Amino acid sequence: MPTNYIYILIGLLLSLQPETCAGQAYPSGEKHFPATAVINVREKYGAKGDGSTDDTQAIQQAISENIGKDRTLYFPKGTYLVTQPIKWVHIVEQDSLWRARLTIQGQSQKETIIRLKDHLSEFSNPETPKACLATGSNKVNNKESKNGGGINAFNNLIYDLTIHTGNGNPGAVALDFVGTNLAGLRNVTIVSGDGEGVAGILLKRQGAGPCLFKNVTIQGFDYGIDVYGSEYSQTYEYITLKDQKKASIRNTSNVLSLRKIRSENKNAVPVILNARRKDLKSAKRPDNYGLITLLDAEFVKNGEPATISPIVNESDTNTQAGNLYIRNVAVKGYQRTMENQSVVAKGTAIKEFVSTSVNGSASGNRADKPETFSLSIKETPQFHQNDLTQWASVTDYGASADDPNGDDTQAIQEALNSGKEVIFFPKGKFRYVISKTLVIKGNVRQLMGMQSGIDIGGKNDFSDSTQIAPVFRFEQGKHDTVYFERFNLSDERKSPFWGGVFIEHASSQVLVVKDIDNDVYARGKYFYQNTKGAGDLFLENVATIMPWNFAYAQHVWARQLNPEAHFVPLGKPIITQKGGSLWILGLKTEGPRTVLESDQGSVEVLGGFLYPVKNIQNRDLPAFISNKAKLKLTYVVNAYNPAASYTSMVSNGNKSSRKSITTDKKQFSNRGAGTAVPLYITTGEK
Repeated sequence: MPTNYIYILIGLLLSLQPETCAGQAYPSGEKHFPATAVINVREKYGAKGDGSTDDTQAIQQAISENIGKDRTLYFPKGTYLVTQPIKWVHIVEQDSLWRARLTIQGQSQKETIIRLKDHLSEFSNPETPKACLATGSNKVNNKESKNGGGINAFNNLIYDLTIHTGNGNPGAVALDFVGTNLAGLRNVTIVSGDGEGVAGILLKRQGAGPCLFKNVTIQGFDYGIDVYGSEYSQTYEYITLKDQKKASIRNTSNVLSLRKIRSENKNAVPVILNARRKDLKSAKRPDNYGLITLLDAEFVKNGEPATISPIVNESDTNTQAGNLYIRNVAVKGYQRTMENQSVVAKGTAIKEFVSTSVNGSASGNRADKPETFSLSIKETPQFHQNDLTQWASVTDYGASADDPNGDDTQAIQEALNSGKEVIFFPKGKFRYVISKTLVIKGNVRQLMGMQSGIDIGGKNDFSDSTQIAPVFRFEQGKHDTVYFERFNLSDERKSPFWGGVFIEHASSQVLVVKDIDNDVYARGKYFYQNTKGAGDLFLENVATIMPWNFAYAQHVWARQLNPEAHFVPLGKPIITQKGGSLWILGLKTEGPRTVLESDQGSVEVLGGFLYPVKNIQNRDLPAFISNKAKLKLTYVVNAYNPAASYTSMVSNGNKSSRKSITTDKKQFSNRGAGTAVPLYITTGEK
């Protein structure tokens, strides 16, 4: 029989040294791109980057002219001085219209600096904070956003630079961020020159997630990261926080998945503050309490030991608080490790901890005898080719994203066969059109889309629903790892795509898929499928609307995976797994479907945000199905009414018998009209 545990370690802190610590930043270096891949803000807009010229107007013009077009603005090394807030707005006849879909790419995390001038009156008042840089959303339901927030904040991306708020600007926020589905930061440093300022990263407007923040360092400010609101989850990995004055990370109601967090602080303040939202008008709102999943972290208090706890989980009563799942955290310089529901725990490390007392186990409460499991974690491989002679543009072989009536299949395949390591797709006015399978093999090491769109031709090889056909097929090549990055994959023409699969992994090579958006018109069979013997798969910042099919055993590691169910057939799960292992840090779903069905596989979801949105017609539909599989899950279900929430959380059994053990929603704590599941474990059959 399957063994099911709700792993409840209320106040149980095992003072054992963690296996790893959060230490060093994730490696990054300079990034060079061909001229046709990016828009250089110096060459086209006259930005100087000399540290003394005011570049505000040049940068704002560059943003305003390219916002909403998925273009990439490139900032060469230098210090770009600004004196006013830089906003992601499109300016039309004096009206500033907020927009999304823009990438800012620096040459160097350390040496490309957007710097606020010292002692600016506009940034002097912490009660009315102003952001050095603020991203935005496209209009929602045909209405413009007044403050830039909104759920259409797609493809807001910032890479490889520093944002510096100068000295004497106590009302400054370095980055006021909104971004949804495919959005986030990678290799970014945020600094206050004198330590003053409201926040390094502020995420309080609507549309702050799902998104990924990776390899980010924040120094100074009252709050390093300040999050407010219930939706739609955020994922953080390799984050370094230094010398915040009030808290390093404050989360009010949202769902955060955190790994490799390192804090170094001379101030006695919490590193993690899971705060209670105090302005709710209805207990049925989904945003009563947040969920923080934290693993592989290191918190260091310099100077005098602090009596305050580095982890504080606020509560409004002694029986209910925010939700925490913590694993492998080292603490130094604090007299306590954490405070949960006013209960203080001491020690120097947390091996594993779950915050709430719930019982979803048919076998009873096993807090006295932990029998958990954890999947091994591999880091995502990194690659950037700075030898531009190894880059080939598909436009050099005849492809064009400026011709909406063309077919680019043959030209792209010729580029793939060119012998170059990096094949890139310059951004055009429209999309590249593909009608037949593209085969990636040989010397190809990276496909770099530069946020270009891929569309399906009217006459194509993907139209037969009985014959599965891939758009991109990865076959055996010469490199150990192949990278597929920065694409928008869709069927915007609404061409017949019934047998289409966007990615087929048909080699033993490792495949890395990063910063991919699968748009709303893609109606194919699967987004991804593997073949027998497929190599490891790494996913980062991937948003899709089609099913995933892990048809053969494979090892998968995902960071910020957003698989939505817009074109997942009724009765089918969003993700199907047959054997192998699937590790996910940060999962956000959308649509009334089963999230995952695993057949004898191993799955670990560390921080999930399940959002059915619509009423679930089949009230017995489980969120997860385990067919003799091992599942370890921490997640919430976000719902505004009970009919739009799962009543069955996890169904355990096997395909031949539906006499399964079903864990009911009532066995878990509420989160408004939804559910909070701090930790669920099923170990399959004994």
